[in-house]
Amino acid sequence: MNLNYAIFRSEPIYTLKDLAQIGSHNKREKKAYNSNPDIVLEKTKDNIELKPLADKYVKGFYNITEEYYRKHPYEGEEVIYVKPKFFWEWQSHST
Repeated sequence: MNLNYAIFRSEPIYTLKDLAQIGSHNKREKKAYNSNPDIVLEKTKDNIELKPLADKYVKGFYNITEEYYRKHPYEGEEVIYVKPKFFWEWQSHST
């Protein structure tokens, strides 16, 4: 019996540096693969990308999210929220 199957893996990406490394790995741009020496580079053409990118992954990320950041310019920036009670207590102790 001949069965077809696919393996789909998903892992979190925390930084743009991580994204760049994953992009290099997925597109087989590295010279050597120490973690898996059995990789057959000739089969890379058979890989399927859910969101094909002509550019590097980081540049593609910026292209995909560009419209969102135009609409929401402060999203993603680090925002520190301090409760007013804490602020007033801190200010009264600092004098």
